Amino acid sequence: MKTTLLSLSIFVITCFSATCQDLSGTWSGSINQGKSPMYTFIVKINQEGSELSGTCEIINTYKKNGVTEKFQGTFTNNEISLTETSVIRYKMSPSVKGWCLKILSGTLTTREKEYVIEGTWTSDMGFTPGRGYSNSDCEPGIFRIAKAISSKDEPPTLSQSDQKESGPILLKNVLFELQTDKLFPQAYAELDTLVIQLKEKPQVRIRLEGHTDYIKNSSAQGDLLLSEKRVNKVKGYLIKKGIKGDRIETKGYGHSKPLLPPPNEANRRVEFVILN
Repeated sequence: MKTTLLSLSIFVITCFSATCQDLSGTWSGSINQGKSPMYTFIVKINQEGSELSGTCEIINTYKKNGVTEKFQGTFTNNEISLTETSVIRYKMSPSVKGWCLKILSGTLTTREKEYVIEGTWTSDMGFTPGRGYSNSDCEPGIFRIAKAISSKDEPPTLSQSDQKESGPILLKNVLFELQTDKLFPQAYAELDTLVIQLKEKPQVRIRLEGHTDYIKNSSAQGDLLLSEKRVNKVKGYLIKKGIKGDRIETKGYGHSKPLLPPPNEANRRVEFVILN
């Protein structure tokens, strides 16, 4: 069995600029590896501008052992990259022969009281104490970490920002029925809020970005067309509510940018980007 040594690549979607989101603090959650159970996963991040540093710790709470590593990283263009640089604590069962160096890809979302980063990881490199690094066939896995929201880092809203092009901003309730462009009923209240914000900021232009979920036998071309139908459905609603069409661009991505590991209805979504 292998445990965890890692390199992270995490894509952040709720920030308006490369450094608007302060990631400093302790993120905690879980991570798995192959058929192994979920391990406790603790990531402590220090941020200075776009530079990140800190430690990540993987703990087997049942056997009370684990591994802690230092990492260095950067935060630019809404992308976080953290790379493990050294192991500072290793305490594992004698049956553990080594562990995988991981590359994690996840998405930052904002819940009611916390920020959450969750996604998947892959690896093709392993490490064995006393023998160093070598190619390794590590099964992919999933992870999830979270940090409580404090009053100083509440997520920005359209009415709070006049910045240049933002990263994608999730409309968390704007979701669709499976394989259709039919919105769930709860979507309209959130779209009405967006309408109000756009009317308060008449100079702002946005790009709506549509996504689909990947399900068995779905095609890339079919999902691309469906994602375009979804953004056009949302654009049509905004126009109907009084927003000029020339303020709204649209783009569909099909199933190429899942929010969560598919299949998951959260992937059937529309986000928006502030263009000016």
